[in-house]
Order: sequence, then structure tokens, then C-alpha cells
Amino acid sequence: MAVIVPAGLTVSKKHKNMWKHIFDNSRVIFFASLPSDTFAPYTNAATRIILLDQKEKQSTSRFLNVFLGEEPGCISLDEFGYFLGETPGNAKLPEGVDEVNVMELLEQEHFQLSKPWRVSRGVKTLPLGEIATISNGKPLNKRTEGEIPVIAGGKSSPYTHNQHNQEADFFTISKSGSAGYVWWHDHRVWVSDAMAVRSKDESKYLSFYLYLCMKTKQEEIYARKQGTCQPHLYAYHIKDFPIPVLSLSKQKSFVAKAMGLMARSEKARQQAWQAEEQIPELLVETYNP
Repeated sequence: MAVIVPAGLTVSKKHKNMWKHIFDNSRVIFFASLPSDTFAPYTNAATRIILLDQKEKQSTSRFLNVFLGEEPGCISLDEFGYFLGETPGNAKLPEGVDEVNVMELLEQEHFQLSKPWRVSRGVKTLPLGEIATISNGKPLNKRTEGEIPVIAGGKSSPYTHNQHNQEADFFTISKSGSAGYVWWHDHRVWVSDAMAVRSKDESKYLSFYLYLCMKTKQEEIYARKQGTCQPHLYAYHIKDFPIPVLSLSKQKSFVAKAMGLMARSEKARQQAWQAEEQIPELLVETYNP
């Protein structure tokens, strides 16, 4: 049988018992993630194909996790069809296909089938959760007008408050709305529907360096959100994010270059705003009485 399901069925811990039953009573050959626009315009929800056979005759100890598509880290449908024609147990797994150990999968707190983070060969990394704190924001039950930006689930601050719950120099990752959006903050803010991330030890890993690493992988972070109607991203989706192990001096070098680029970008933005404000003045005399 081949069945197409919403990707949410394959990432939520509440469905773990269902998958355990399927693994115990059939042979699952592969899970294949489809591009998000496969069923557009009817839905942009992420979907997966599950192929399984031999009901009640064999259990599943391993299966293939496949990512179909044309972007990096995926395999095309034609390539995958050819690959399946080979003997997967003997063939070298191409990029976009990895093998999953069912026992290890079910031992996870969350049943999560995500595309492996892409890291250059030979680069030593540490998981984000080991070197940074990842804390959830706190919803505002009552908002009082002030000068403190409120960071919710979007790419901008929709309103302000008179209190803060995070000090400056850290970054947020949105949990809903623009789930997965990585955003640096050099001032106090109130974090609402987002996760606050900062280094556990600035003498070893700079928070801004961690931000640069994650911003570099913005699209891969977006790809990890789950849900059909309102996709969400949670701490368990990113705690294994690979941070390259670099010396503090090397981190500072990257940070200095990034800060310079950000300053130039902000200056250009200010100049663009000033120019735009002058546009209505060009013909104002033409319309004067």
C-alpha cells in the first residue's frame, strides 16, 4: 500500500503509538517527503508518501527516509525510482535519502522525521541545545502601551509594551506565523510567541555567532515546521542544530564582518526612506491653487 498523509502525522509524539503498531505489523519501505507545493492550489500543507507491505507478516526495523524535490539535499522522483530499483541495502545512499533505525526513532521524545542538517564534510559541530539556552516566550494577558517591542510570531513587532522579559543581545525564532524566522535583537524586548536563544557561555560561543549560523540555515529551519493549518516550530526541532566548533577569535572575525554589513544595510535603508519621503514633494506645486 502507498498512502499520502499530512506531514504532521509523522512528526507529532501523539501519533507515536500508531506508528509503533504499523512498524510491528508490516514492513515499511520508505517515507517520502513531497515538495510543499505538490498539491497547490488546493493546499500548501507538507505531505508524505508512506509505502508499506506484508501486513501482519513482518515487522520493520529500518526504513528509508526520502526527500523528493529539486532543491539541494533532495532527490528527484526519477532518481529515486532508479535507486529503488537497485538493492537499497547494498547501494550507497544518495543525498536526499537516509536510513532510519525504528528502535532509535521510537526512543525519541518526539516522533520526528526531519531532513538531516547539511554540514560540510569534516566540519566538527556541537548541537545548539548543548551550548545555548532555548526558552519559550510568555504570552501577554494584558498589554500596556510602552516603548518595549513585543516579539510574536511574525517578522516584525506588531505592538509595544511597558515591560521586558529578555535583556538585549540575543535572538528569537518564531514559533507560529512566520514559524522559524530567526531575528537578532540588540535591545530589550518582550518575547511572546517565539523562542529566545542565547549562548550559555559568551567566552566560548558568542550569541551573535550562533545567530549567524542559524540565519545561514534559514530555509532549512523553515522546512522543519509542522502542522497543516497553522505550522509551528518548537525547541525540539532545533536543539540538534549543528554549530561549527570555531575559536573565539574566528567567531569574532565573522561577527565583525556581519555587523559591518548590517550597519551598511541599515544606512541604505534609512537613505531609501528619506528618498521615498521626498517623492510626494516633486509635483506638489503643480497642484497648489
